[in-house]
Amino acid sequence: MTLQETMIPQTSTLQNECITIIARSPGQALKEFHRRGLGKQGYAISGRVVPHKFEVIDDEGSSEELFNGEHFYSATFFRKEEQRR
Repeated sequence: MTLQETMIPQTSTLQNECITIIARSPGQALKEFHRRGLGKQGYAISGRVVPHKFEVIDDEGSSEELFNGEHFYSATFFRKEEQRR
């Protein structure tokens, strides 16, 4: 499966919006979801909450570890809404 095949299709009338919460535990990420009322705003979790090691790649292709290479849990929440023009 290619990257394009895993992406959610976009249309001119829909705008995709995601929020990713990074926390030290899965419970902390889910508590923040509820604390901020994201469910009431139309957000739902888009996948499993699993530990990640975060890196940033610069324009030259060099990578830099974030958070000193420590693993954190990442929870991504997704919402679709109609664009208002």
